[in-house]
Amino acid sequence: MEPELLAAVTKSLEDCFGHEVKINDVQILSEPDRRNRIARLFLFSGNNEMRSVIFKQSLSDKTQETTDEDILARFARDFAGLKFLNESDINHSIPKFLGANQKFRFILLEDLGNTHISLVDSLTKSDPDKAIAALKRFTKSLAHFHMASYGRLGEYDELLVSAHPNRETLEDRIKWNEEDLIPKLELVCNSFDIAFTNAVKQEAIDVIKMSLSPGDFYVLTHGDICPDNVFDHEDKDELQLIDFEWVRPGSSLLDATYFRMNFPTCWCAKALPEVVIVELESLYRKTIASKIEASLETQKYNESYVAACGFWLLSSMPFALHIMDKDECWPSGPVPVDSSWNSEDNLARPRFISRLQGFIQVSKEHDYLPHLRLAAKEMLEKVSDKWSDARPLALYPAFQN
Repeated sequence: MEPELLAAVTKSLEDCFGHEVKINDVQILSEPDRRNRIARLFLFSGNNEMRSVIFKQSLSDKTQETTDEDILARFARDFAGLKFLNESDINHSIPKFLGANQKFRFILLEDLGNTHISLVDSLTKSDPDKAIAALKRFTKSLAHFHMASYGRLGEYDELLVSAHPNRETLEDRIKWNEEDLIPKLELVCNSFDIAFTNAVKQEAIDVIKMSLSPGDFYVLTHGDICPDNVFDHEDKDELQLIDFEWVRPGSSLLDATYFRMNFPTCWCAKALPEVVIVELESLYRKTIASKIEASLETQKYNESYVAACGFWLLSSMPFALHIMDKDECWPSGPVPVDSSWNSEDNLARPRFISRLQGFIQVSKEHDYLPHLRLAAKEMLEKVSDKWSDARPLALYPAFQN
C-alpha cells in the first residue's frame, strides 16, 4: 500500500478506535483488474491486541469505460449506505462501519471472517434444506435492511451529498431509465413484430416511476442483492449483506422480487421452486409489516410487487437486443470445489425467457399492467418460435434432485 494511502488509513482507524493503531500486515483479497481494491488489514491496537479490518477502495472499472465521476458516485453510495445504516437501531444485517476517506475513496469496515461463505455455496451444492435455511436468513436480513431506512431517507441524502454534492437526483434517475429502457422496449417489440402501443409505453413509464419514486415502500434498496453479496454464518444463524455501491432509494419490492425474477443483476442466476419463492416472499412481507404497514394492504402491496417485476423485465431489454441472433454465455464467479454449477450453461436467453414468464405470471395473478403483460406474452411466443433452443432457467443445483 502506498505510504500516503497507508497514513490516511491509519488515521481513519485511530479516529474510529480512539487510540494509536499500527498496521502490521496487508493481505490483498481482490484480483488486479477489479474495480475495487479490497484488502484485509492486520492491526496492532493500543492494548497490543491483534485484530483485522477490511479496506475497500473504489477504482476504475477495467471492463468498461469509467469516468472519475463514476468512481466518485460508487464510493459515495458505498460510504453513505454503510454509514447511514450503521446509525440505525436495525443494523445487525450489515458489517460495522469503521471509517472512510474521500480523497482516496476508501471505506473501512468490519471483517466478517477469513472464509467468504455466501448463498452461492448453498445454492450450487446439493442440499435443499441447507439452501432453504440460508435463503430464509437472507430474506430476514433483507427485510431488516429495508426497515432500517424506512422514513429516514432524508438523513441518507444528507450523508450522500456530503460525499458527492452532484449526486444523481430522483429526477435524473427516472429520466435516465425512461430514455434508456423505453426505446429499447420498442426495439425489442419491433424485432418480434409486436405492436408497441401507447398503452404499452404508458404502462412501462408507470412501472419506472412507481418503482423509483417515493411511495408506500420507499426505502434504501440494495440494488445488487446477489447470492455472492452476502456473508452467511450458518453456525450463528446470521447473514450479513455486503457491497453497497448500487444502493439507491426506491421501492423495497425491487429487492424483494429477486426470487421471482431470478436474481436479475447477478452472475449466479437460476430458478427457485415456486413453493420456495412463495414461502420466502411471505416471510419478507410478514417481517417488514412491523415497520412498513402498507405491506398489510393487499392491493398496494400487489401493485408495487408487479411493478417491481415489470421494472426488472424492462431492465432486460438492453441485453435482449444482444441475444436476438445468438445466445451469450455470461462469466461465472468463484464457486465451491464441490459445487454443481456449470459455467458453460450460464446463458443469457434463459434469463430473458424466465423473466418474461415471471412477469406474466404475477401480472395475470394480480390483474395489473395488462398491456405490458400482453406484450410480454407475445414476446414469449415469438422467442419460442425464433430460438430453437429456447428454454427457461433451470433450477439452482440445490433443488434439481
